[in-house]
Amino acid sequence: MELEQAAALDNAADVDENIHCHSERNSFDNVIGEIEDIIMDASFRSAEREFVEQHYALFEPAGEENRLEWMELFGQYSRLVEGHLETELRHRLPGFAMDAFLAQMAERPEDLDGDIFDLLLSFSDFNHFKEMMLDYRRFKQGEVPSLDGIITSVRPPR
Repeated sequence: MELEQAAALDNAADVDENIHCHSERNSFDNVIGEIEDIIMDASFRSAEREFVEQHYALFEPAGEENRLEWMELFGQYSRLVEGHLETELRHRLPGFAMDAFLAQMAERPEDLDGDIFDLLLSFSDFNHFKEMMLDYRRFKQGEVPSLDGIITSVRPPR
């Protein structure tokens, strides 16, 4: 009888663990889906475009050393993007905690593959930021006909 009870408890623990893992997986996938929606949302793209439009002229073409003000602008840009994402995620997913989500990401490196993760990483990469600003500047100066093919969520108004 004790063996049957022990087996039943082990089985129940396995079921609870599977439900917990499945629930965490669904939660992680839901957050990723919401991030994709947020990044594609007009309010996000508008805020990002507004920032780029306001600051692109400060970026000089290649050949010049990175300037301190570029790093400061990158910090502002990172805070803008991260703040917008976190605010929207908290609004869309009651109970969302960025720390918990970041911990889930750290626990699942095998799941961090795909365009959305590349885009998320690009938001925290200074060189990508600098290239985005320089590309936007070249576009505004008429040096390139469009920004098509450039990996960025910023698209100039048409």
